[in-house]
Amino acid sequence: MDSRIYWIWLQQALGYGSGYLSTLLNAFSSPEDIYAADKETFRQCGIPDTVRARLCEKSVDTAREILHRTLEHGDWLLTPADEAYPSLLRGIFAPPAVLYGRGSVPDLSARPVIAVVGTRNLSRYGYEVTTMITAGLVRGGALIVSGGAEGGDAAAANAALDLGGRTVTVQACGLDVNYPAANEALRRRTLAQGGTLLTEYPHGVRVSRGTFHVRNRLISGMAHGVCVTEAPMPSGALITARFAREQGRDVFSVPVALNMPNGAGNNTLIQNGAKLVRDAAEILEEYALLFPQLSKTTETPRTAQPMPAKKAKEAPPPVPVSDNAQTVMKALRAEALPVDEIAAAAGLSMGRVLAALTELEMLGYAISEAGQQYRRV
Repeated sequence: MDSRIYWIWLQQALGYGSGYLSTLLNAFSSPEDIYAADKETFRQCGIPDTVRARLCEKSVDTAREILHRTLEHGDWLLTPADEAYPSLLRGIFAPPAVLYGRGSVPDLSARPVIAVVGTRNLSRYGYEVTTMITAGLVRGGALIVSGGAEGGDAAAANAALDLGGRTVTVQACGLDVNYPAANEALRRRTLAQGGTLLTEYPHGVRVSRGTFHVRNRLISGMAHGVCVTEAPMPSGALITARFAREQGRDVFSVPVALNMPNGAGNNTLIQNGAKLVRDAAEILEEYALLFPQLSKTTETPRTAQPMPAKKAKEAPPPVPVSDNAQTVMKALRAEALPVDEIAAAAGLSMGRVLAALTELEMLGYAISEAGQQYRRV
């Protein structure tokens, strides 16, 4: 049997963003061995009851169908067994069991990989700064990673593509889902210029708050550093920056005027230890020893192209987050618990638990700590 089927089976059994993948890979030599194991063996590995029950469901029919649909659409997939699997992702908490891709398979080892992230509602200042810094990074030899959203992600991707650079877009849904619809042309352009669309989700998985949260750890995890160009409080860009810190990645932040609420998160990041940057050179200098071939030419004009007119936003489908948040709140304790334990106690999928934790954190009812652990306030 194609070994990729076992990886897909494992991904479906554990759920997206599960930290138990590392536990199992440390205990077993292959996904085939995990598939053959019994409930008692999983118990000895510290796997909770709800996850053990899913691991003991041995049907691979769904995995076969996912593989067939992926290849039928001309897409590809990577697992930790593949040499092309991003090496930086191997060491993060909860590495993905399967990555689904469209376009070129990216080489993330030959040059600095910088994730450029910002709010969906960019101000003119945020747009100009995002464009300027991204262009400088591309001129200097960096590869740009973004999340594919409107606003900051789109500005970064377009700036890189304008200079002939390749980009990697990490989606919060399956490759067949047209989200956001406003960036459909940008995704086509990314592929036309040799770039990559990447996701942890197979075909058919649509967006929700949980999928964005799971996606953000991949944006930071496959990058050497994360640059936040404009982020209010709270913000998905700040969640990505937090993941970057937990993963040992560099965090860079552009300073924003104190009277601009849209950038309040930037100044908070700087206050908490992120490196203040004013241009691409101040980012690339961090990687001069690791990548001595980097170009010294990062200067770009300080005036950017006119900011594109905003399009009507496409709202994600409604998700019953509030009910899940109440369930997750009951599972939280005064001491910090790993997300997997919280999910097991709550009896919810990893995606829904992460979405609920984000809600609770934003409302001040939960606090995140290192290692993707959470506790009740």
